[in-house]
Amino acid sequence: MSRTTIQPFFDLKTWTVSYVVADGAAKQAAVIDPVLDYDFKSGHTDTQSADAVLTYVQAQGMTVQWILETHAHADHLSGARYIQERVGGKIAISERIREVQATFKKLYNLERTFLPDGSQFDHLFKDGEVFKIGEVEATAILVPGHTPADLAYLMDGAVFVGDTLFMPDVGTARADFPGGDAHTLYRSIRRLLDLPPDTRVCVCHDYPPKGREVQWETTVAEQRAANIHVRDGISEDEFVAMRTTRDATLEVPMLILPSIQVNVRAGQLPPADENGVAYLRIPLNALPKRKQKMPQVFQVGPVVVPLSLLFMFVAVLTAGYIAKRAGDTTSHIESVLWSAVFVGFVAARAAFVLQYSASYTAAPLSILEFRDGGWRPLVGFAAGWLFIAWRLFKHRPLRKPLAWAAVAGTTMWGGGLLALSVPTEKQQSVPSLVLVKLDGSRTELAEFRGKPMVVNLWATWCPPCVREMPVLHRAQVANPAVDFVFINQGETAQRVAPWLSARGLSLRNVLLDSKGEALSAFNQRGLPTTLFFDAEGRLVGTRTGELSEATLVEKLGLISAE
Repeated sequence: MSRTTIQPFFDLKTWTVSYVVADGAAKQAAVIDPVLDYDFKSGHTDTQSADAVLTYVQAQGMTVQWILETHAHADHLSGARYIQERVGGKIAISERIREVQATFKKLYNLERTFLPDGSQFDHLFKDGEVFKIGEVEATAILVPGHTPADLAYLMDGAVFVGDTLFMPDVGTARADFPGGDAHTLYRSIRRLLDLPPDTRVCVCHDYPPKGREVQWETTVAEQRAANIHVRDGISEDEFVAMRTTRDATLEVPMLILPSIQVNVRAGQLPPADENGVAYLRIPLNALPKRKQKMPQVFQVGPVVVPLSLLFMFVAVLTAGYIAKRAGDTTSHIESVLWSAVFVGFVAARAAFVLQYSASYTAAPLSILEFRDGGWRPLVGFAAGWLFIAWRLFKHRPLRKPLAWAAVAGTTMWGGGLLALSVPTEKQQSVPSLVLVKLDGSRTELAEFRGKPMVVNLWATWCPPCVREMPVLHRAQVANPAVDFVFINQGETAQRVAPWLSARGLSLRNVLLDSKGEALSAFNQRGLPTTLFFDAEGRLVGTRTGELSEATLVEKLGLISAE
């Protein structure tokens, strides 16, 4: 029977879970990863989250022995010092915090009196060090990889893992912070997963996918069976490849610059200047910029054309030219190549339709609406090549020129698609746009951060916008955990409101962009455009052109799985 009680406290603004772990008999407690609220816009701190912890501790008549940090957090300020000033307790962290302090002292150019020696904390744990909460024995486990100084705390059949592991359907922490390493992270995680299967795993954050409430507790067995990044059967090399690729797309946390310089001080604000005001330092152009993919379309007048389609057209023409140079004098090769393209298109479409068949049941003819962009390119590529292989086998005279043509065309098309996937320097996240609601009030688009978000750029004069609007309306109703934001381009409330009413569209979050600033801010070129952001404001998917129910379900999966 467990001797301890575990009380979680969830902070919605930073998606952080703090814990009070107590020896119920001895009334001795540890507070793990407390939060100090911080408003980025105003620069004000607040203690609402930490006060909730204090209220609980005092109501239970507990004495706080320890304030345990799993690492120097980059997504929230630590409330450790505030907690300590009111109820006492030793603030503790890994002894490797010295490495983190040294790195960030240089980044922030902190005052000379700040020493990267860990002296800001009351205790520095060694790996495997045993300590007590009341009469409950606890062990500090070093789990670096996310940062060099990450600790997990094992006590009474439960392990508090910080950011190292998330819930199984969310995965694992990033490994691209200074001193982070994906190989090291994998080995640290496997160390945790070697604990007994029934060990309770208490996470520090949760970013729940669509349809699931916020959770913070699972088990080692569940992690080993179902963690999307590191379940049993996923090798270290596979994990590192996934982690490296994924991390390259992630923006730095919004609060990293204010939080780290507080958290390496054990939650103490920087020393005040001579005017009595404490200041946070923001190093300019010091952190690496994240990258976004180059535009996927180009525009000719009012027509928006996918670049992948253009690359395919050029690839076939080039392949035909290569075939003639290789000996084809009959133009048969071009016919075979275009036939292979047709076979590939049909196969790619069929694979997508089968995957999302439920979305086509009510309107089977919509299967023929290729404009929705529903394809499975790899299936189409394989089918096209199988067709070419069959023609190579059946027609000996065509083998040499057709083989050369197929290789040349594939190389050119593949190179073009690869270029589309290479990030550019311009970062894409939710821009700072001030827009107008239908009632005339103003709002900032950035205020919608904190939940997955779908942003639709549209106008009443745009036929595909009109056709897809009922699909988006139904999706908004069916996905309450996702914010749908409809940004009208260049029209007035007097035009938009009656138009929506006449069609029975009761859309939430309809905003007016009278100057058409959103297209430029999002680096987009045509309407309709729909953008898909995760809960942290990162762009993870874009669709230029009309959405079908199936393609919308596909795109929503990108943000619900983050």
